[in-house]
Amino acid sequence: MLPNEAGEVNNPLRDNIAWFLEAERQKRELPHQHMAELFKTSSGQGLAYRTYIRTMRKRNNVTLRTVEQMAQALEVSIATILVGGAKLKPWAHKLTEKSIRARLADIINSERERRKLLRYQMAELLGVSEITFTKLE
Repeated sequence: MLPNEAGEVNNPLRDNIAWFLEAERQKRELPHQHMAELFKTSSGQGLAYRTYIRTMRKRNNVTLRTVEQMAQALEVSIATILVGGAKLKPWAHKLTEKSIRARLADIINSERERRKLLRYQMAELLGVSEITFTKLE
């Protein structure tokens, strides 16, 4: 996936995340800086303002761990953020980072085997590096 002239890559999940964060920010009537501060953990570690802004502008992808961190801070499920404003079945709210990763790995591996592709070929098909694919796997 290549970026367009605005530096954006067509990525529906990232669009959903950006949409949800903006809707939540407006609902809470917060400036961006204060919204980003919600994602700080108790130890002072947390989502960097730069990561938050780049996510809002659809200029980068975020990890599932980052989405989980956002969900915890906003007191919503990971699925709620990932689907944007779409309706969810009740079971989807129970998905954790670990369960989502396991399911993605199963889907990716079965699809790779079904297509009889090597790892580097599947990585290319997904538009990720081989290292990223190995992490997904």
